[in-house]
Amino acid sequence: METNLSKKNKLIKQISKASDMVPFSDSLLEFMDRYGLNNLRESTVEQLEEFISNRNIIPLLGEAPQRCLF
Repeated sequence: METNLSKKNKLIKQISKASDMVPFSDSLLEFMDRYGLNNLRESTVEQLEEFISNRNIIPLLGEAPQRCLF
C-alpha cells in the first residue's frame, strides 16, 4: 500500500519534470501563490492531484527533461 508521503513525492516529481517548460513554470508559480506556498513540499496530496489534473501535466511528461528541481 502506498503511503501518503510516497504518493506526495511521486506527484512532486511529476510536477518538477514538467516545470522546466516556460509556460508551465508560470502555472506552477500561480499554484504556489494560490495556496500561499513557498515550495511544493508544503502542499497536500489533494492540492497536487488537483493541480496535475487541472493543468493536464501527464501528456507533457514525455517532452520534459528528466531532472527534478524540487
